[in-house]
Amino acid sequence: MANIKNMNMAKTLLADGKIEFTKSFFGLCTTATYKPTGSRLKGYQNEYSLDQAWAIKSIIGATPGKLSEETTKTSVITPSPNGPIRLEICIADDQSFAAIQMLRFEDFDYQPTSDVKTFEGDDVKALAKVLL
Repeated sequence: MANIKNMNMAKTLLADGKIEFTKSFFGLCTTATYKPTGSRLKGYQNEYSLDQAWAIKSIIGATPGKLSEETTKTSVITPSPNGPIRLEICIADDQSFAAIQMLRFEDFDYQPTSDVKTFEGDDVKALAKVLL
């Protein structure tokens, strides 16, 4: 599990009015919460091979409400060690909210290849089934 505060998408999530960051333990720990349900967010950073990049792009490009159709076309996408594609995933404990962003390793650093995409409702359950 990754620290959401250190993710590339942290600034975008902080600007989202539905996400609340709270500090605890003298400001050393930060917790992200999805306000409408009060559910805590967990962050994941997984690396994938180039072969799986197209499947990830199709998921990120899916329109809201149609993600379950897109995920039925693809099987479970499994992480690979030291892959050039990184996917940052933030998902609520109750699977009511998710945010994902795809990055690619270039010039000795991961550069974003997509904007941060957010999902709510049933789309999150379909996303979790394929990626987690």
